[in-house]
Amino acid sequence: MPIKFDVRQAIENDVNDIARLFRKHCEYNAEEGWNSNYDLDWPLSEEGKTFTKEFLTTDDHIAFVAFNENSEIVGYLLGLMTSFAHRVDNPVGVIDNLYIDYGYRCSGIGSALMEDFHFWAKDKGAKRIKVETFFGNQHARNIYEKEGYVENSVIYEIPID
Repeated sequence: MPIKFDVRQAIENDVNDIARLFRKHCEYNAEEGWNSNYDLDWPLSEEGKTFTKEFLTTDDHIAFVAFNENSEIVGYLLGLMTSFAHRVDNPVGVIDNLYIDYGYRCSGIGSALMEDFHFWAKDKGAKRIKVETFFGNQHARNIYEKEGYVENSVIYEIPID
Protein backbone atom coordinates (compact mmCIF):
# COMPACT_ATOMS: atom_id res chain seq x y z
CA MET A 1 0.00 0.00 0.00
CA PRO A 2 1.42 3.43 -0.90
CA ILE A 3 2.51 5.65 1.96
CA LYS A 4 0.37 8.76 2.35
CA PHE A 5 2.33 11.97 2.93
CA ASP A 6 2.28 15.66 2.24
CA VAL A 7 4.98 18.32 1.93
CA ARG A 8 4.94 21.93 3.08
CA GLN A 9 7.32 24.75 3.90
CA ALA A 10 8.65 24.33 7.43
CA ILE A 11 7.60 26.62 10.25
CA GLU A 12 9.36 27.44 13.52
CA ASN A 13 7.36 24.78 15.41
CA ASP A 14 9.06 22.17 13.18
CA VAL A 15 12.60 22.94 14.36
CA ASN A 16 12.69 20.22 17.04
CA ASP A 17 11.44 17.56 14.63
CA ILE A 18 13.91 18.64 11.96
CA ALA A 19 16.70 18.56 14.59
CA ARG A 20 15.64 15.03 15.63
CA LEU A 21 15.80 13.85 12.01
CA PHE A 22 19.04 15.77 11.40
CA ARG A 23 20.59 13.76 14.24
CA LYS A 24 19.29 10.52 12.70
CA HIS A 25 20.83 11.65 9.41
CA CYS A 26 24.21 12.09 11.11
CA GLU A 27 23.89 8.73 12.87
CA TYR A 28 23.01 7.03 9.57
CA ASN A 29 26.05 8.52 7.81
CA ALA A 30 28.31 7.42 10.67
CA GLU A 31 26.82 3.89 10.83
CA GLU A 32 27.32 3.44 7.08
CA GLY A 33 30.95 4.51 7.47
CA TRP A 34 30.64 7.56 5.23
CA ASN A 35 31.52 10.11 7.90
CA SER A 36 32.37 9.52 11.54
CA ASN A 37 33.22 13.17 12.24
CA TYR A 38 29.72 14.27 13.20
CA ASP A 39 28.97 15.65 16.64
CA LEU A 40 25.75 13.71 17.19
CA ASP A 41 24.62 16.12 19.91
CA TRP A 42 24.98 19.20 17.69
CA PRO A 43 21.66 18.97 15.78
CA LEU A 44 19.73 18.99 19.07
CA SER A 45 21.89 21.71 20.68
CA GLU A 46 20.91 25.37 20.73
CA GLU A 47 23.60 26.04 18.11
CA GLY A 48 22.20 23.29 15.88
CA LYS A 49 18.64 24.52 16.26
CA THR A 50 19.78 28.09 15.49
CA PHE A 51 21.39 26.75 12.31
CA THR A 52 18.11 25.09 11.35
CA LYS A 53 16.08 28.21 12.18
CA GLU A 54 18.17 30.16 9.64
CA PHE A 55 16.53 28.09 6.92
CA LEU A 56 13.14 29.30 8.18
CA THR A 57 13.93 32.96 8.67
CA THR A 58 16.50 33.98 6.04
CA ASP A 59 15.21 35.08 2.65
CA ASP A 60 17.74 33.07 0.64
CA HIS A 61 17.23 29.88 2.72
CA ILE A 62 14.28 27.48 2.80
CA ALA A 63 13.18 24.37 4.67
CA PHE A 64 10.54 21.89 3.58
CA VAL A 65 9.12 19.05 5.65
CA ALA A 66 7.23 15.90 4.73
CA PHE A 67 4.70 14.53 7.14
CA ASN A 68 2.69 11.32 7.30
CA GLU A 69 -1.05 10.85 7.78
CA ASN A 70 -0.55 11.24 11.56
CA SER A 71 1.06 14.68 11.00
CA GLU A 72 4.48 13.34 12.09
CA ILE A 73 7.43 14.86 10.26
CA VAL A 74 9.25 12.03 8.50
CA GLY A 75 11.57 13.93 6.17
CA TYR A 76 13.05 17.33 5.53
CA LEU A 77 15.06 19.34 3.04
CA LEU A 78 17.20 22.38 3.88
CA GLY A 79 18.18 24.49 0.89
CA LEU A 80 19.62 27.85 0.02
CA MET A 81 20.62 30.15 -2.80
CA THR A 82 24.25 31.07 -3.44
CA SER A 83 26.53 32.39 -6.17
CA PHE A 84 29.98 31.34 -7.26
CA ALA A 85 32.10 34.27 -8.47
CA HIS A 86 33.83 32.16 -11.10
CA ARG A 87 30.64 30.78 -12.67
CA VAL A 88 28.36 32.34 -15.23
CA ASP A 89 25.30 30.28 -14.30
CA ASN A 90 24.46 32.14 -11.07
CA PRO A 91 22.58 32.05 -8.80
CA VAL A 92 22.67 28.39 -7.79
CA GLY A 93 20.21 26.56 -5.57
CA VAL A 94 21.94 24.24 -3.10
CA ILE A 95 20.31 21.33 -1.33
CA ASP A 96 22.24 21.54 1.92
CA ASN A 97 20.61 18.66 3.74
CA LEU A 98 17.98 16.08 2.81
CA TYR A 99 16.84 13.16 4.94
CA ILE A 100 13.91 10.76 4.91
CA ASP A 101 13.24 8.57 7.95
CA TYR A 102 14.09 4.94 7.25
CA GLY A 103 10.55 3.54 7.12
CA TYR A 104 9.48 6.17 4.59
CA ARG A 105 12.23 5.81 2.00
CA CYS A 106 11.34 4.81 -1.57
CA SER A 107 7.88 6.34 -1.13
CA GLY A 108 8.35 9.45 -3.27
CA ILE A 109 8.98 11.79 -0.34
CA GLY A 110 12.50 12.70 -1.46
CA SER A 111 11.28 13.49 -4.96
CA ALA A 112 8.43 15.60 -3.59
CA LEU A 113 10.78 17.57 -1.31
CA MET A 114 13.18 18.17 -4.20
CA GLU A 115 10.33 19.23 -6.49
CA ASP A 116 9.20 21.88 -4.01
CA PHE A 117 12.79 23.07 -3.66
CA HIS A 118 13.16 23.24 -7.45
CA PHE A 119 10.08 25.46 -7.71
CA TRP A 120 11.34 27.71 -4.90
CA ALA A 121 14.86 27.96 -6.38
CA LYS A 122 13.52 28.68 -9.87
CA ASP A 123 11.31 31.42 -8.42
CA LYS A 124 14.46 32.87 -6.78
CA GLY A 125 16.20 32.92 -10.17
CA ALA A 126 18.37 29.80 -9.87
CA LYS A 127 20.06 28.70 -13.07
CA ARG A 128 20.90 25.27 -11.68
CA ILE A 129 20.66 23.21 -8.49
CA LYS A 130 23.56 21.53 -6.74
CA VAL A 131 23.57 18.71 -4.20
CA GLU A 132 26.39 16.69 -2.64
CA THR A 133 26.28 13.22 -1.18
CA PHE A 134 28.82 10.73 0.05
CA PHE A 135 30.40 8.66 -2.69
CA GLY A 136 29.33 5.41 -1.02
CA ASN A 137 25.70 6.50 -0.59
CA GLN A 138 24.47 4.68 -3.68
CA HIS A 139 20.83 5.00 -2.63
CA ALA A 140 21.02 8.81 -2.60
CA ARG A 141 23.06 8.87 -5.81
CA ASN A 142 20.41 6.76 -7.54
CA ILE A 143 17.65 9.13 -6.42
CA TYR A 144 19.52 12.21 -7.64
CA GLU A 145 20.28 10.58 -10.98
CA LYS A 146 16.64 9.52 -11.32
CA GLU A 147 15.69 13.17 -10.79
CA GLY A 148 18.04 14.23 -13.60
CA TYR A 149 21.12 15.27 -11.64
CA VAL A 150 24.48 14.37 -13.18
CA GLU A 151 27.73 13.70 -11.40
CA ASN A 152 29.78 16.87 -11.63
CA SER A 153 32.66 16.84 -9.16
CA VAL A 154 34.54 14.80 -6.60
CA ILE A 155 35.50 16.16 -3.18
CA TYR A 156 38.60 14.95 -1.36
CA GLU A 157 39.32 15.34 2.34
CA ILE A 158 42.31 14.62 4.56
CA PRO A 159 42.52 15.03 8.32
CA ILE A 160 45.19 17.38 9.59
CA ASP A 161 46.94 16.12 12.71
